[in-house]
Formats: sequence, structure tokens, C-alpha cells
Amino acid sequence: MPEIRPPDARVDDPGLRHFTRDFAAMGTRFSVTCVGGDQSLLEAAEDFTHRLEAKWTRFDESSELMCINNHPNEPVLVSPDTICLVREMVRGWKLTGHLFNPNVLAELLDLGFAASQVDADRVTHWSQRVRSSKSMHDVRIDEAAGTVSVPRGVGLDAGGIGKGLAADMLAQQVLAGGALGVSVFASGEVRVAGTPPIGDQWRIGVEHPEEDDALIDTLEIVDGGVATSGTAGWVSHGGHHLVDPRTGRSADTATIQATVVAGLCVDAEIIVKACMLLTPDGAVALAGRLGAEALVVDRDLVAHMTDGWEDLCS
Repeated sequence: MPEIRPPDARVDDPGLRHFTRDFAAMGTRFSVTCVGGDQSLLEAAEDFTHRLEAKWTRFDESSELMCINNHPNEPVLVSPDTICLVREMVRGWKLTGHLFNPNVLAELLDLGFAASQVDADRVTHWSQRVRSSKSMHDVRIDEAAGTVSVPRGVGLDAGGIGKGLAADMLAQQVLAGGALGVSVFASGEVRVAGTPPIGDQWRIGVEHPEEDDALIDTLEIVDGGVATSGTAGWVSHGGHHLVDPRTGRSADTATIQATVVAGLCVDAEIIVKACMLLTPDGAVALAGRLGAEALVVDRDLVAHMTDGWEDLCS
């Protein structure tokens, strides 16, 4: 799985007082750093992430997301966090002209991704699966009542958007708790905000799609979200996990990796998933049109980028 990670510090200066906490959640490793504040902020961040995972996982029939999927045509009472998740799913679907599509649970199961990649005993049980022409257009959110309803045949998967939204929520929570700055790394997603421990910008390394321990670029960002996606990583007998909703199969374009920088991590995640379904030039054009910056790598390892990408790099 392509990742975004903090590169080694440029100097020996220990910088401002800061703490880091690493933990497993949502099928990946989270690393949360707070500048200022204390360890209790990170303990609360880890607890909050696990609570989000319990609500959004597809590997537990009792999660709020699977209750929605398994009770079609019914308004299901869910938490404000899940209301926010589904609202972002619908917004992303509209924003990208339906390229970003969380209604891919059936395709993921068909491709062989029923079980969790970290615990094979945890398996998706979608009891109400049927063929349907319904789409995200037919998802109903009643914020006043706190309910979500999907039509029969629509199966929502939180996937990357869940991690991206969680990163944004965690950053907001840590800053609200009194930290001066925060970074949240969750494999391919990262959110930075506030004061970094060293210097005046956060440094984020974008891993090379084929060379281990190599960076293809290093970003310097004051505040924003970054998401990287690629065809390497979680694979099965049916292909890789990036589903093209137009075909129902693993995405097959000349794009093998994309990194997007946006104001929020959830926006970066929405746009990067859409980019992976397009040619490199098409992906760059889409990101630019949506106000984001992008670096897209093709099968020949040629990099394509938006006009403002280099301004973000060291």
C-alpha cells in the first residue's frame, strides 16, 4: 500500500515539546503527533479512533454502517459521526461526477475482499445483497432525526474515506484539547494543522510506487490534508482493491499511483480515488478543476503534476 510518511528531520534541533502515539485501527497503522498539550490528548485520540472504527467497519454486522446496509429502505438511527460519513460519501460522489463511489461493497466481495486484511476471521456479512440499479442518488439522510436509509442493493464501504475523515476529526479534536499543532498519519492519508515541532511547515514524504524506502517527493505544508492511492497493496485473486464503479472490476488505467493535497484529508481522499480511475492527464485535470494539487505516476514511472504541485515541495 503506498503511504505518506514524515521524512527524517532536517536538523538535530529537538524542536518544540511534542508527543507521538502509534496504534492499529481501521486496518492500518495510525501515528498521531501533538505539539504542546500532553499525552492525554493522544490517549483520547486513540480511543476516539477505535470508536469510529466500531461504527464504520464492514467486518462487524453490528456496526452502524452494516446496520444501514442490512436494513435497506428503512431509516436507521445512527450517531452524528456516521451521519457525517455518509454525507461526505454523497458529496464526494456528486463532486467527482460519480467517479468516487462508496457503493462498491458488492464489487469488493466479488473480487475476494470479504475478509479483513489484518484478521481473516473477520468477514463481511451483507445479508441483504441483491442486484439493483439504485445508486448514491437514492441514499437518504435525515439529520434532524439522525437516520440514514439506503435502497436495497446499495452497499456502502467506508474504506479510505473513513480513514481520511477520521484524520480530520482527530486533528480537530487534538487542537480543541489545547495542542498547538497536530499531525495524523494513517497509511495513505495524513492531516496536518497548527504549529509543527520543527520549522514553520510540516514535512511529508510521498513514497515511491516501486522502490522500497524511497521517496518520490517531499511536501512542505502549513495546514491541509494529503492522500495517496495506488494499485499496489491489498490484492486478491480477482485483482486490486481499487474498484472502478463503471465496470465493477479493478481499475485499469495508465495511472498506478496518485497523491492529492487539499484543504481537508477527506477531500484529498475523495479526489485521489477519482484520479485513480482516469488517465494521468485526466487525473491532473480533475484535481486542478476541483482546487487541489496532484502528483500522478504512470506505468512508465513518469510523473504528471498540477501547476501548483512544485510550490508545495521542498
